[in-house]
Amino acid sequence: MQKQARKAVKEGGSFTEMANSEFDVLFGASDRDNEVQFRMMFTPLAQRNMVSLVRSKTGYGDDFSFVKRGRFNYICSEHAQSWDMDTSAGRYRSYDVDDSRKKFVDFNNEYFKSVFFDFAPLFAVPLYQQKPVQSLEPIKEYDPHYTIYEYESLANSIGGSAFAHEETATDVILKANFAGASHTTDNVEVKAYSYAAIERVDYVSVYGGDERYHDVPVPWIEYIPLEKTSYMAIKEFGYSERELTEKMNGKFESVISRYADKAAYSHGLFACVLEKGDSVSVIDQELSSILN
Repeated sequence: MQKQARKAVKEGGSFTEMANSEFDVLFGASDRDNEVQFRMMFTPLAQRNMVSLVRSKTGYGDDFSFVKRGRFNYICSEHAQSWDMDTSAGRYRSYDVDDSRKKFVDFNNEYFKSVFFDFAPLFAVPLYQQKPVQSLEPIKEYDPHYTIYEYESLANSIGGSAFAHEETATDVILKANFAGASHTTDNVEVKAYSYAAIERVDYVSVYGGDERYHDVPVPWIEYIPLEKTSYMAIKEFGYSERELTEKMNGKFESVISRYADKAAYSHGLFACVLEKGDSVSVIDQELSSILN
């Protein structure tokens, strides 16, 4: 840090070493591009909080990266990359009530800990606990009712085969984006990326033991990139599948059966693939009628 500060002085840069050298070294923000804003954000209290978080044995310690670009903060932690956030009731299922309760408590305790320490780097900065200054224009609200992460989670719950190109011979990668909305039902564009597999044969001339050249067939597979765009409707019901089935007296099963293997229900959200000619507004009315 001292070497970088001396270099900044020689070259006219803005980097200066913080008074709290432990924070400077542990947090490692030597690539900061605005010294004034960095110091406004990381006050002495914020520095102490961050050092305490990095050294914490209660949480996950120094397993996160913290990048700020403009008004956006990006927190990426190692523990979040492997943490299973599926809250399906199946994970608590057991013939022993005490065992089922223990699984429920342990999972949710770890769930809260994982999420809390993902936000902890932001909690460590007192400036972020204050109300925004009046000069900042509010960030515009987005039109979607649900997030891209929920789009892709539900699309993958339905399965790649429902969106794949007809000539697909490989696994499918699904990417989803907001395409419009009708009341509380989102219209989602789903792009399916995959490959067609075409069997080819090349003939390679090989010198044989009989002192002659022979054309030897070499089979191989050529993979051709494929892309298909489909659309999916997503609406929030807010119940578990069991609760919804009990409340709707069979209506829910009739809707699910209509879409066969092209529908999914998870975390209170229902999603179905739109066929050619389907209207999101009609789907919204149909799904809304189930809840009435």
